[in-house]
This record gives sequence, C-alpha cells and structure tokens, in this order.
Amino acid sequence: MPTALLRVETAQANAAVAVVETVFGRVAPGDLVRAFDADAFDASRETSAVSAGLEVEVLASAVEKPILRPGDWVVLDAGSDEGIQVGDEFVPAWVADVERRPGRIQVLDVSSCFATARIVRLGRSAFEPGRLVRLDRRRR
Repeated sequence: MPTALLRVETAQANAAVAVVETVFGRVAPGDLVRAFDADAFDASRETSAVSAGLEVEVLASAVEKPILRPGDWVVLDAGSDEGIQVGDEFVPAWVADVERRPGRIQVLDVSSCFATARIVRLGRSAFEPGRLVRLDRRRR
C-alpha cells in the first residue's frame, strides 16, 4: 500500500535523495520506492461506458486534509488483481443518478493491489478517503 508521497531532490544512476512531503501511513527505512509520473499518461484515447462497474474504496489522497481539486490524485484499494486498468474512470458510488454524480477520477497508474487516479471533475467531497467509487468507463 502506498504510505507516502516523496519529491525527488537529486537523482543519480542508482540512488536518489527525496523529501517526504505527505505521509499516509508508516514509512520506514528500506521501504520500496516506485516512480510515478502523472504527466506521462496519454488521455487522448476515448473511453466507453461499463455496465456493471467494480466498486472500490478511496484509501488516501495527495493532500493531508482532503480539500481536493481537479488535478489532485487519490489512491484506490484495488489494482490489476481486481481488473483495474490504466485509463479506467470511476465515479462516486453513493449517488445513484448518473447525471448528478459529483465527480470523476481516471486511473493513471496500477500495481497489483492499488491504483492511483487523478481527479478529472469534482464536487461535494466526492473522493475523500473512505468513500466508495464505481467503475463507470474503460478505455477502448
């Protein structure tokens, strides 16, 4: 599970110096660090609606007190083991009317157990940690 957000200060071939900017959980020496490049995602591919969408929970957000904005990102409690793919779009599961859903997130990065998604549209605390989101659209 992602436990922190780090900002790389300097990098070399086999080492880097990073500053811990946000902590979601326990961080200890020796924890695995993985690069995440939110700008590398190609959003130009179209998506299509999904009929029976998977529901997952938002675990954490990129900001300590979730006053989220479009462009911020959140961590989901499911990954490729559950079928999540880069480009999948999720909406709040707690609003039944599709037209009135107050937000949308799009998956940018997937590991076996977790996914990272960027907020595309936001309203009314839609993606605070603990909220359920439902798969709504998938890239073609």
